[in-house]
Amino acid sequence: MFITTPRVTITAPGSSSGKTLTTMGIIYGLKKMGYRVQSYKIGPDFIDPSYLKVVSGSYTINLDLWIMGRSGLLNAFSDGCKNSDICVIEGVMGYLDGAYTKTDRFFGSTYRISNMLYSNIIVVIDVSKMAQTALATALGIAKFSRGKIGIIVNRVAGEEHVAYIKKAIKGYKNIHYAGHIYEDQSLMLEERKLGLVPSTERYIDYIGISKKVSENLDMNVILSLMSKTPIKVKSSYPTKEEVPAKISVAFDDAFNFYYWDSFAALRAMGAKVEFFSPINDIPPSDDTEGIIIGGGFPELFANNLEKSNRTIKFLNNASTKGTPILAECGGLMYLTRGIYSDNKFYQWVGVFEAKVNMSNKLTIGYTELETRIDNPISSTGQKLNGHEYHYSNLVEISKDQRMAMKIIRGSGVDGNSDGLLSYNSIGTYSHFYLGSNASATRRFLENCFKSGKR
Repeated sequence: MFITTPRVTITAPGSSSGKTLTTMGIIYGLKKMGYRVQSYKIGPDFIDPSYLKVVSGSYTINLDLWIMGRSGLLNAFSDGCKNSDICVIEGVMGYLDGAYTKTDRFFGSTYRISNMLYSNIIVVIDVSKMAQTALATALGIAKFSRGKIGIIVNRVAGEEHVAYIKKAIKGYKNIHYAGHIYEDQSLMLEERKLGLVPSTERYIDYIGISKKVSENLDMNVILSLMSKTPIKVKSSYPTKEEVPAKISVAFDDAFNFYYWDSFAALRAMGAKVEFFSPINDIPPSDDTEGIIIGGGFPELFANNLEKSNRTIKFLNNASTKGTPILAECGGLMYLTRGIYSDNKFYQWVGVFEAKVNMSNKLTIGYTELETRIDNPISSTGQKLNGHEYHYSNLVEISKDQRMAMKIIRGSGVDGNSDGLLSYNSIGTYSHFYLGSNASATRRFLENCFKSGKR
C-alpha cells in the first residue's frame, strides 16, 4: 500500500518557539479552506496533541520511533491518512533533538521522522530578539532538509520587523516565507513544568486563538510546501481472533495522558472501551474486565482523589480478585498508599505497598524494560520500550513489594526496577504505546477476558 496524502511538518530550533500555536493556526486555516485535516505529534507527548485535537476535530496521532518502531510509526501515520485530505505534523523540541542510539545520533528527531515520511518542513522561529538573523537559523536547518523549507516567524513586533526579515530571505530559492505571528499576550499558551498545561484544565477560546494566528499565515505557500511523495506501508494490525474484553479507562483532569490510537488498537482487537473518573468518584462499571489508569497530574488533585471512596473501594476489590489493571506513572501514583503533599499525607488506593513524594528533580527519557516476572502485559524475558517523565518518587516501598521489570535504559522506580506488581495489577513509571505493541496489547486483553470469565 502506498500513501500519497499531502503532508508537512512544523518544526523549530528549540522548544517554546511556538510550534503548537503555529500548528493550531495552520490547521484552522486549512479547515477553513475545506480540507479534512489529520494532526500528528512527533515524540512521546500527551499534552500538545490535546490542543491540536480541539482545532482539528479529531484525535491527534503520536509518531515516536523509539516506542513504535519504523513499521509501527508508518502504520500509525497511514491510519490517520485514511479519512483526511492533508496531514499536519508537529515536531518535537528542536529539529535535530530526540532519542539517539549508538548508530544514529538523530534517531528520534523531527529530522529523522520527517525524512521517513518524505515531508517538507516549516520552521517556526522566535524573532523577539532578532530580525535578519532568522535567515541564518533557517539556512542552518535547511542543510538537513530534503529541499525547500518554509519559515513562520513568531513574536514579531510589527510590520517593519516583518519587512526586515522578508528582505533578508529574499533571493534564497529554497526558503519560502509562510507568515508571521505578532507578539500578543492573548496568544500565549500557559506552560507548566512538563510543558503546556493540558487543554482539559484550561477553558480558553482555542478556536479563536487559532483563527487569530491563521490571519497572518500564507496558506498558499503552506499548501505549496505539502509533499505527496508516495510512502510504502504494510497493513496495520495483525488479523487474529478478536478478544471481546470490556476495558475501563480513567479519564479526567487528573488522568489524561494517553495515546488515543492505542484505544483504536484495543478496539481493533475486539475490546469495548469505556471511561471512568476518579476525581469525580465515578468508578468503572461492575462488568469491567480490565482497567487502565494513565498518567497526568494526580498530585494537583490529591484531596479529590483521597475522597474518591467509591472508586478506591472498587479498585481495591478489582485488584484483589485478579482483574488486570495497567497503571502508568500518574496511575501508579494513585494506586499507592498515598502522597505527601503540602505538609500533609493524602491516602489513596493502596494496591501497591509504597508512598509518593514530590521533588524538584525531573526524571525524563526513553526506557527499555526487561520482564522478570509474568504480568498482565508481558511475560518473563520480554522487552518493552517506553518513556518516562515525572517529578515524583516512590518512598517507603515495602520489602515485600514485587517488581516485575528490570531497567535496561531509564530510571524506573529506583534505577534498577520498574513495574510494581500486586495480584494482577501492574504499575510502571514507563508509559507504553499499545498501538504498535500487538503482543503486549493482546496479552493484556486475553488476561482481562480470562479474568472476566472466572
